[in-house]
Amino acid sequence: MKKLVLLLFVLSVFNGLSQSADEFVQQSDEIAAAYPKDARIKGLLVKALRQDPNHEAALYKLAQYHIAGNTDIEALPLLNTAIAINPTNANYYWLRAKVNIRENALKEDLLQAKEDLNQAIVNGFEDTARIAKAENYVNLFISKY
Repeated sequence: MKKLVLLLFVLSVFNGLSQSADEFVQQSDEIAAAYPKDARIKGLLVKALRQDPNHEAALYKLAQYHIAGNTDIEALPLLNTAIAINPTNANYYWLRAKVNIRENALKEDLLQAKEDLNQAIVNGFEDTARIAKAENYVNLFISKY
């Protein structure tokens, strides 16, 4: 019996190692479609990043997962890495700006958010109403300094 349990454990570990980062991300997408805050999503995306630390989709989706779970601050290093890999993706800048725009933010975080909003526009982010609203919040929060 112990050998059977050990064999099943080894096979499950091997199965996890045989999956690609893309497959882990795809699995996380399937779960997220029905249960967007399910902890399995984080586990799958972390596995994807272990396979490929520069997997853009895994970085972005894990950042989104943290934001949805109100652990925004954990999203920042993921977004910083995604931007370093692909500095032309407008969504990465938009999401990082959203993380940095908060009433109790440091002034430098708000200034970074302002730069990110501009960069999002330069890179093709088209929702000008959301950008304008975010800029209003940045300006409001900066005015308190």
